[in-house]
Amino acid sequence: MAERRDYQAILDAAFEKLGDAGVELDHGKRWDVETLTPIEKVQVILNDIYSEVTRGGFDYWLQRRYAARGGYELQRVVAAIVESHRERVPDHDAVAAEVLLGLMEAIELAPASYDPEFPKDPTKAESKAYQALCDRRRFLDAVYYLDDSRMLEFNEAVVDHWPESLDPFSLPAGAPVSRRGIEPLRPDSKGPVRYPSVAVGFTEAGRSMPVHATDIDAYGLYNRVALGMWLGGAAVDDVARFVGECERRRDDSPEIVRRCAATVDADGTLARTGEPADVDALVAELTWTPGYMFGQIADAVRERAEGGVVMTAPDLDALEGGPEAAALAIRSLDPSAEESLADQAGSPDRAHPTILRIDAPADRALDVAELLELGAIHGIVLVIGLDEEARHEVGFRASAHAVQHVNLHDDEWGY
Repeated sequence: MAERRDYQAILDAAFEKLGDAGVELDHGKRWDVETLTPIEKVQVILNDIYSEVTRGGFDYWLQRRYAARGGYELQRVVAAIVESHRERVPDHDAVAAEVLLGLMEAIELAPASYDPEFPKDPTKAESKAYQALCDRRRFLDAVYYLDDSRMLEFNEAVVDHWPESLDPFSLPAGAPVSRRGIEPLRPDSKGPVRYPSVAVGFTEAGRSMPVHATDIDAYGLYNRVALGMWLGGAAVDDVARFVGECERRRDDSPEIVRRCAATVDADGTLARTGEPADVDALVAELTWTPGYMFGQIADAVRERAEGGVVMTAPDLDALEGGPEAAALAIRSLDPSAEESLADQAGSPDRAHPTILRIDAPADRALDVAELLELGAIHGIVLVIGLDEEARHEVGFRASAHAVQHVNLHDDEWGY
């Protein structure tokens, strides 16, 4: 087990040196600063990737001069860093490594005219080729963003294991190659699952799999299925076609779950039992319901020492039975009583979350700050009949109180 390094201290020391040299923001001249140590170089490069890809994808990295041809082609340096880490650390995160290599490969494949230093603008053919490249690889941007904590852990593991004397720019830096050694995978046109050898975790039962979804989210599910297909050897065009089909049905969560379950082995059920997963059961577990939402809120209240939710709804019907499904009680507070709302609420019991219901009076406005403070302390406050101006104020001020606004009215304010 490698000794954990202080990543922020390494980054701070590196940027202090870059600032002193006047090249903090110059992605080409940074690497000529002789006082930078090998570990600082690795940390800065991987941190730059993390910052840019989570903000805008691999083309952010490309457009901000990290990959200038004829200079430091950092996509090749990154690939060399990843390959070196894989050789030295047998228990590395292979999925994170491939995602990073796939992004660097996409940058390598971009037309030269997309280098900001290129003297001419891209031609129509080059623009079309670049758009096709982005369309085929966009799922890698998505999974990097969705699993950013995993990617950050991979970066930290690389820094932990990096030899102090190994300058990353001294490594052989060829063109990045992802999926090295993975055999092309043909789809099964006859069975119930298109890629039966590709297992992806859909539910808690598949959480230990290398590729798995983390919550109820159609976008997250189909992008992770796409990643599983790609890692399994499916053609990039097939992966892109699958993602495109899902994008067009993104608002139909049950259809997304069915399409995903027909594409890969959900939770490894087929490999384990010889039968594909029960699609109806998957749809029931993986599509949003009010009960699921309230269950998530209750779990968050139990787990967090701070923060909470203020919900605004026109009536109890808007909750669609969610509190009952999540086994949450509702206790009413009277804003017209002489006793304050805080005194009526009493001491918080976050281990047993209870929804505090407040009906907005018609004759006066409620104190929004008081509502948000109640939400922060007790975890869940439900306000019935709050007017739109007040809902706007709740949404605008919620973050200052470490509170989330969940708006069940049919308007734009809130979550």
